[in-house]
Amino acid sequence: MSEDNHFTLQYYTQQSVITDPSTYSSLFENLPQDLPNLDKTVQGLLISLLWENAYGLDTPQERQNEINLRTVPEMLKRILELDSSPLTL
Repeated sequence: MSEDNHFTLQYYTQQSVITDPSTYSSLFENLPQDLPNLDKTVQGLLISLLWENAYGLDTPQERQNEINLRTVPEMLKRILELDSSPLTL
């Protein structure tokens, strides 16, 4: 493996301040390990407000501020406030 590839792989396999789930890390324990099912899981939890029309959604005004949630812990907290079920399908 080249030095560039090693650096890139190392960079993308570590959490950042934005992506670290922090106290919510246990929610990731039962997530699918394969990409197709992980993709379905994420798409079932998150949607960009800019894509709501493509999915036939109409986000209520009181929830539109959620677009400002930036960190994974903020997003996970909100997901659990809306539905405390496990994240998996």
